[in-house]
Amino acid sequence: MIRHDWINLTGWNPPVETDFDALTFTNPDGDGELTVIYANKERLEHGTGADLIYIDEIRNALVLIQYKRMKDKAPGGGPGYRPDKQLEKELVRLRAVRDHFDERPPAANSWSFRLLPEPCYVKLCDPVDSLDLGTKPVPGMMLPLSLFEQVHSEIEGTGPKGGTCFSRKNVSRHLSSTFTIDLIKEGWLGTRTSQDAFHILKDFCDSELEARRSLTLAKKSGKRHKKRK
Repeated sequence: MIRHDWINLTGWNPPVETDFDALTFTNPDGDGELTVIYANKERLEHGTGADLIYIDEIRNALVLIQYKRMKDKAPGGGPGYRPDKQLEKELVRLRAVRDHFDERPPAANSWSFRLLPEPCYVKLCDPVDSLDLGTKPVPGMMLPLSLFEQVHSEIEGTGPKGGTCFSRKNVSRHLSSTFTIDLIKEGWLGTRTSQDAFHILKDFCDSELEARRSLTLAKKSGKRHKKRK
């Protein structure tokens, strides 16, 4: 599902070349570009919690999306998604990214105007029998991180056995996949910082990974000292 959305962008010209896990699409008029980075299981996901990262360099807009498949059976029937410990780890990273950008001063120009200046989203994908969707994105519910957190707090523990399950029956407000991607293509969503958004994200990832590496080394060093005693 993630790879399908990575390599398809409805109405835009496909990339001529592939630069590792980054694809750059151009609009039909030739005056716009959108780079999509496949971060799933890679260094960027470990640093950001995102599976796909959309970069609009012209408008300096950056959007990060975490994918979850609604593969569980929801109370009352239909597909649903039950949050797990892995999701909580990813949400911690997404919140950190959001807070990091919130600390940056916004650009003071019309290019930086956003309908929603939030960079992080969670996509709850519908289970599909086939990915023969053409260039359309995988259908699902797209929620800005702040909305996802609000819905989570409202439905948490409300299942018949005290569980939590996201489904189309209890998520009353969301964006469709197609509508969200259309907004991203036009630069209406994402970051609006006056500084280079991708460099800010890269520096953030580098510092986060270095901090974790230092913590891991400290733990290993502590274990060695205990063994010596």
